[in-house]
Amino acid sequence: MDSSFPEELLQEVLRHAIIRPMDDFSQLPHLRYLTRRVHGHAPGSRRSCILVVCRRWYRVALPLLYTRVRLAEPEHTKAVARVVQHRPELGGAIRHLRLDGGHGKELYALLKLAPNVESLYLSLDATSKDSVAGFRRAVKEGVLRARVLYYTDASSGSERNKVLTELLAIAQTHIAQSKSLTHVILNSHEKIRPSLAEALQKSPSLTDVTLYADTILETLKTGLFQKIATNPSVRIVHCRGQRDKARIEKHIAEHGVAERVLNLIAFEHDEDEVTLREMWAEEEHCHFN
Repeated sequence: MDSSFPEELLQEVLRHAIIRPMDDFSQLPHLRYLTRRVHGHAPGSRRSCILVVCRRWYRVALPLLYTRVRLAEPEHTKAVARVVQHRPELGGAIRHLRLDGGHGKELYALLKLAPNVESLYLSLDATSKDSVAGFRRAVKEGVLRARVLYYTDASSGSERNKVLTELLAIAQTHIAQSKSLTHVILNSHEKIRPSLAEALQKSPSLTDVTLYADTILETLKTGLFQKIATNPSVRIVHCRGQRDKARIEKHIAEHGVAERVLNLIAFEHDEDEVTLREMWAEEEHCHFN
């Protein structure tokens, strides 16, 4: 490409080519089929081929590649940690971080050099052989500063073990203590554990919670929703599932709830592709403008 081509235009072109689409990056369970069927985006290895076109493209595109980082294995975390230790500006480029694994000590080194993470995706599962040392230290020392947390307990089919129990406890400690966290989104239809409800109740800066309609109905029945509602900073609970509005309203009418609880719930459209695209488009606009 001609060297006279403006840098900002080149960056915009490469951004669309190299950054993983948000629905692909997040891999929400109900979008996995849609992602494969509709998009057909090139996998990360093919997108990164852009880096070898020329030195200019490499310089412009490399920080874009680190905008969204997804870690699943200890070796991957180690590799990314080594890169950002040698190139701290790449750690600063990370805006969205997904942790499917790789919670060992190297994760702490990486997170210390990634101060601009805005959205943290936690898919929580672990075997008895996994390490959570880095995640534990990061939470203890407060280096996680993401404003939005996507929380998924992915351990439903896993055997319970001490490492998994600690991993869940660390995540909930982060929710309960973080002063930067303002929005927690539960990414599945799981039942809320009492320990998670307590963490949401204590979270000091939490203003928004997003739950599926069946989760809201279940927690209304168990009283855990009412417990979350006692957090004075929470202003709105987004209910995913407009079609379940009647069921929730019926339960409220039959059993009664405090006005505070009733006023928190905001019913929204089902979690279809259009709704999520609008949410992510707004997030993209805020970041790049």
